[in-house]
Amino acid sequence: MLAKQGWRILNESNTLVSAIMKAKYFPNTDFLSAQLGSNPSYVWRSIMSAQETVRMGARRKIGDGADTKVWGVPWLPDKENGCLTSYMPERLRESRVQNLMDIEGQRWETDILQDICNTRDVELILRIPIPMNKGKDA
Repeated sequence: MLAKQGWRILNESNTLVSAIMKAKYFPNTDFLSAQLGSNPSYVWRSIMSAQETVRMGARRKIGDGADTKVWGVPWLPDKENGCLTSYMPERLRESRVQNLMDIEGQRWETDILQDICNTRDVELILRIPIPMNKGKDA
């Protein structure tokens, strides 16, 4: 039940409960990156106890790639680990998935991928189709 509430906060950001939780507990990040914080309510503490369960099953759906960080966010199609396992250079910490795409050519920038990612990550990324209609990441 708690994981389901966390899933709703993550995926239904337009609801009143999600908006309130985001404003109060994680205004500058998403639910998967949120911290317990100081002086959390009983409800928030309970939902956060299930955060790891949600994180294990959650995967971002890539649209235009603008809202998804390359590192630390599960966006790869792998049941065991949806995050990149490649070394993260500090200067690329805030890089977004859109930086790995050739938007006009509807393809991944394989040269960039091979420069910054290990073989496992490159193979997983290349399995992700780049959508024709570039909606927001979900």
